[in-house]
Amino acid sequence: MYDKQSKSVYLVEVTVPQDELVVQARSDKLDKYEPLIAALSELHKSEGWKEAKQVTVVIGALGTVPEATVSDLMGIGLSETEASKATAHAQRAAVLGTVRVIRRHFRAANSSDES
Repeated sequence: MYDKQSKSVYLVEVTVPQDELVVQARSDKLDKYEPLIAALSELHKSEGWKEAKQVTVVIGALGTVPEATVSDLMGIGLSETEASKATAHAQRAAVLGTVRVIRRHFRAANSSDES
């Protein structure tokens, strides 16, 4: 994502791991994209851009949100209220996605039991 006004580049990574793994998932994503962020920083600085920054949005499959998710969103210019609302929407989407997967699993299990 490019912010032409502030001359910033943001790499937004969204992940939905098991709830027990939200902290580890964030750490893994930060490590994974660190070289890309460094390369983007160098590339864009030569063109007059200020920064390249990673924003990692982690929402557990059952809705757990690490504190860093809200602060990362605030780091791209969202107010605390906006970041909290965005996180709440992401939580809802994650939980609904989990429900769909579970329903699909039970439907498949029931159809194979009936055969």
